Amino acid sequence: MTQAEGGPLRVLTVGNLYPPHDLGGGYELVWRAAVAALRAQGHEVRVLTTDHRVPGRDDGPEGDVHRTLRWYWRDHAFPARTPWAELAIERHNTAELRRQLHHFAPDVVGWWSMGGLSLSLLETARRRAVPAVAFVHDDWLEYGRRTDAWHARLRRSPRSAGLAARVAGVPATVRFADAAHYAFVSRATRDHAWGSGLPVPDTSIAHSGIDAAFLASTPSPPWSGKLLYVGRVDRRKGIHTAVRALSRLPRAAELTVIGDGEAAEIEALRGCAREHGCAERVHLLGARSRAELPAAYAAADAVVFPVEWQEPWGLVPLEAMAGGRPVVATGRGGSAEYLRDGENALLFAAGDADALAHRVTELAEAPELRARLRAAGLETARAHTAEHFHAAVAAALLAAARAPLRRGPATVPPSVASVAAGQSPRSAETAPARTARARATPADAEPRLSAVLVAGEDLSALHRSLGALARQTAASFEVIVAGGPGDGESGGAAVPAPTAWAGAWPFPLRRVPSDGPGPTAARDAGWRAARAPLVLFLGTGARAAPDVVALHLALHARHPDAHVGALGRVAWEPGARVAPLDRWLAERRYPEPPVVAGEAGVLWLTTTHVSLKRAVLAEVDGFDAGRFWACGADLDLAYRLAEHGLRLLRASGATVYRRPGVSLAALRAALPEAAEAERRLVALRPHLVARVRHKAERAAAAGAGRGRAVHLARWIPERTPWLGGAVWWRTRAHYTALLAPAYLAAAGPGDRGGGRYAAAAEHAPDPGTA
Repeated sequence: MTQAEGGPLRVLTVGNLYPPHDLGGGYELVWRAAVAALRAQGHEVRVLTTDHRVPGRDDGPEGDVHRTLRWYWRDHAFPARTPWAELAIERHNTAELRRQLHHFAPDVVGWWSMGGLSLSLLETARRRAVPAVAFVHDDWLEYGRRTDAWHARLRRSPRSAGLAARVAGVPATVRFADAAHYAFVSRATRDHAWGSGLPVPDTSIAHSGIDAAFLASTPSPPWSGKLLYVGRVDRRKGIHTAVRALSRLPRAAELTVIGDGEAAEIEALRGCAREHGCAERVHLLGARSRAELPAAYAAADAVVFPVEWQEPWGLVPLEAMAGGRPVVATGRGGSAEYLRDGENALLFAAGDADALAHRVTELAEAPELRARLRAAGLETARAHTAEHFHAAVAAALLAAARAPLRRGPATVPPSVASVAAGQSPRSAETAPARTARARATPADAEPRLSAVLVAGEDLSALHRSLGALARQTAASFEVIVAGGPGDGESGGAAVPAPTAWAGAWPFPLRRVPSDGPGPTAARDAGWRAARAPLVLFLGTGARAAPDVVALHLALHARHPDAHVGALGRVAWEPGARVAPLDRWLAERRYPEPPVVAGEAGVLWLTTTHVSLKRAVLAEVDGFDAGRFWACGADLDLAYRLAEHGLRLLRASGATVYRRPGVSLAALRAALPEAAEAERRLVALRPHLVARVRHKAERAAAAGAGRGRAVHLARWIPERTPWLGGAVWWRTRAHYTALLAPAYLAAAGPGDRGGGRYAAAAEHAPDPGTA
């Protein structure tokens, strides 16, 4: 039985450190436990990791672990290397991955910690259309772009990237958005990735959990002042704060530290203890095995988690809670998602030793407080076990492997992992977070704006648009995803709206079916289902800047008249490489309209980025989906809106970004529908001429030529004096002539129309592409 039929998966997992040759971090242990759980479920799992070795540790019975990758990290640093040394690492790692993909033939790749590894590996798998899930348990998506010397060097010189990639045979850039589904360990980690500008819209949250062995709660002993710290000895972990707080507590209080660290850090901690006069009360035990930790927790009166940095998640408080021990913590980073002050833990400000000492004193003086924290902590720990996480890992990998591949890798609906693990998408949110989210966009509140997207075949494009809407600065809006693959072909069958899929976003999200095939019918169904008085149409795959919704709401608040719309800007993704063909087509689909006193002509309307009052859409009865399946629908709507007196203002500053990547084959496939759209548009309005047909006739007569200007256009901007204008004029003529015969063949003989286009329409979008 194959995996597509429900059989086991072949999973290739890749990361930088795999036990026993690790640094004692939780990430590596979580990875190994997940591999063991997948194998126990019957999946075939292979591990590909670096050749890093810890002296004195044996490999043991590893089983299908390949330690063949090379790492930029060495001796707790990232030493400088020559470009040739960097290239050697990249070529070696790329060859190793390709070998594994060829011989092992995985159904799906699981990326684990990739910090300091070749990020080009993600792009290599993407280009081979191998589905992938990236498990992000720290900020490797952000710092990995700096520690991967090859990637960092070419980011600084993007003009050299293409040439370097061709010469080296190694990808120079990574399309992160399409490379994987990203399962973040916490919302804090995901927010950090988004805040760093990473385009990773296809995400879910999969909290790592504790081993069941920690759930052996022991009775609480009488308070004796024994405090425990578990984790690496690192200033970012706040261990020095714990030592300073100890000096402010009674002499009977002690601090036991379990964890390893660099020699310099350990010596600095000893010096801190001597400086504050409590060296004899600080016990540094070094690293301990996982099997020894439950007994260590049981021997403590309380566990301190004084981290000062944004900890991605934090298993230590959960392990302590599982053993029935109260936790005193800062609640920074991911731990804020399950630590609740006064309910299951006591929180204090990071770096504040006096506050930490005060909270420990509260515990010492209040047995009833310790009992309350103990009971709530046990409940929290039981909701975050490793079994939940392992189920989430398996669900994400299965969803990726079995999803149909389109233009990018398979995608995973958000929060499918948490649902598969038996949790609701929001079950892990803290109470304050749930309250804040509910106040921002209550499910039963009337939204001020309805954003309409069309569900096409490319699910990654849809999730990219939804991810951008999730980061909007405005609240009180809903999102409607209309239609879907094959929708309307069976009498408008209802599109399912799974709770797991809809509940993953910070806004109300609904799926609505359309009454017929094509994007026009879907958009028409979308605005009719809208609850808000204002409808914002966005192109699927377009990434809205964070202030887009706010800017449209503000403009319509200043112009409440129903007959006022707002046209936003459509731009290329920053840093995208725009081919001449992409630019040529964009000039026809999204021409820059002339703006007079803030007002653009109505005929420049494009549903890739426009907002209209629902009332005016009702006046014109929406889109004409019966005549215009896709092409020509926007221009037809614009004409009818103009007849009803619509003014289309320019929404200054509101921008959505789209990606290049159109192909001549895709354009040729759309020509029959485009030709039919123009014929119907002219038939409806006899004063128009078949403008695209006329252009095609002239271009076909002139011929396409050899297209040498296209090659020059890749390197010569149009603004280049003398040469630029000539090159781009010939480039436009070449593409028009190249597609003209196919367009004319699809159009067939027909009436050119009895009149002329209106003057305002002379440079508006072509009806065949609008």
